[in-house]
Amino acid sequence: MPRPQFHVYIAASADGFIAREDGSVDWLAPYDAEDYGYEDFTADIDGIVMGRKTYDQVSGFGEWPYQGLETYVLTSRPLDDAPDGVRVISDGIEAFTAELAQKEEPHTFWLLGGAETIHGFLKSGQVDRLDLFVMPLLLGGGVPLFKQGGKETPLTLKRSKSFPNGVIALHYQV
Repeated sequence: MPRPQFHVYIAASADGFIAREDGSVDWLAPYDAEDYGYEDFTADIDGIVMGRKTYDQVSGFGEWPYQGLETYVLTSRPLDDAPDGVRVISDGIEAFTAELAQKEEPHTFWLLGGAETIHGFLKSGQVDRLDLFVMPLLLGGGVPLFKQGGKETPLTLKRSKSFPNGVIALHYQV
């Protein structure tokens, strides 16, 4: 049976932060007008994996934006009033990926975030692709995309693209 694939599609400031200290991503708003290939990316996604902080943040935006996609939230706490299709994963990454590997058809999942979830999947060698959008802004602090204490992970650049607004898209195979 084919192993599930896990892809990261994420924006980070030029100094490597994905959110402000308080978790806010308001600094991304000036870059919203550009198309960075989101529709093409999500067309190949069968489901989403996220951590609890990301789930809480996305839930606070209003209507659940991922209707129709199976969504897994890595957390040890129950989710109150979770939308349809949202499932808690509390047994850890290895147990979760082993469970997914039992499915007949291959699945591709978006590792939506946050940094803890991405770190855990990188550390366990489960990330297959990293689409990193470097925003032309130095936040000076916040939530770093990559935590210290990870393992050395070689990346192969598949393509890159620069946008008129200064954003650089880097598409890596892990």
